[in-house]
Amino acid sequence: MSVPGPVEVVLPVEPRAYHEFYRNPGLRWWKPLVALVAAAAAAAIVMVVLQMVFFLVSLASGSVTISQVKAGNVSATPLLFLGNNLGLVALIGVALVANRFIFRQPVGWFVSIQGRLRWRLLGRFLLIALPFFLLMMCIHIAIRGFPALKMDANTVPMILIVLLTTPLQCAGEEFATRGLVARCIGAWFSHETLGWVVSTAVATAIFMVLHVSSDPWLNLFYVCFGVVASWLVWRTGGLEAAIAVHYVNNMAGLVWTPFTDMTGIFNRQAGTGSAFDLIQLACLIFSVGAILWQAKRMKLPVQAAPGQASGHLDTAADI
Repeated sequence: MSVPGPVEVVLPVEPRAYHEFYRNPGLRWWKPLVALVAAAAAAAIVMVVLQMVFFLVSLASGSVTISQVKAGNVSATPLLFLGNNLGLVALIGVALVANRFIFRQPVGWFVSIQGRLRWRLLGRFLLIALPFFLLMMCIHIAIRGFPALKMDANTVPMILIVLLTTPLQCAGEEFATRGLVARCIGAWFSHETLGWVVSTAVATAIFMVLHVSSDPWLNLFYVCFGVVASWLVWRTGGLEAAIAVHYVNNMAGLVWTPFTDMTGIFNRQAGTGSAFDLIQLACLIFSVGAILWQAKRMKLPVQAAPGQASGHLDTAADI
């Protein structure tokens, strides 16, 4: 009768914060590097292929013309917007595949240090963030006036695309940056705070680059968003709060899009942002403060050691 060999423990056996969860007995120094390179390659391929497919469909449907392409004046269309969003949604799969097959951790432990997606917590954080961004919209209207709205052929498709894909698009960016990237970088540091600082810096830089902006005001917002989202993940023990704030922020920015001109929706060149964006940044910071206050009142755990009690791979059910 054969004696079973030792079981690889792939979850922390000492209390670890979210960004440290790959620091466990199963960690090898090369795993985070392989995960980052493989995920970056997979994400680039998937996003390029998806956007190319939707671009070709736009050409075939006539919503984009050859003359526009030659002139370098391709306007945003619902199909191109959908292709962009689905490319970011695909980051969820890329992150989870890397997590499962390289680090061998169940999906639930990737989302939070409690081994599951905490749906009630996600809903609570959404409700906390919502009033701050509604206030932002009211301030925008008070200063700039109510936007000119119209109905056209793009309205209904854009409503459906925004409602159905924006939540997953936001989750995709969080899974990739504050999730996989932060954990891979954090795995190389034995000091929790130092690991958070470095992982936040790298994840935030990638987050900013993903938005392909040359405007200093927009880049300032992306950097601040990346830092506070990373702080939320650390101090709530999971991705839910960052996803909630990301979603409410994006929906506030997209609420008028189906009823306005889509021409400049992807334009993030220098001059597109302004000091006016500080209003949005202030609302973001206040919403984050409210969520952190609520998390502290709820005494959410910020560290966990699930491998200590289990000693086996599948210690929690996947989502």
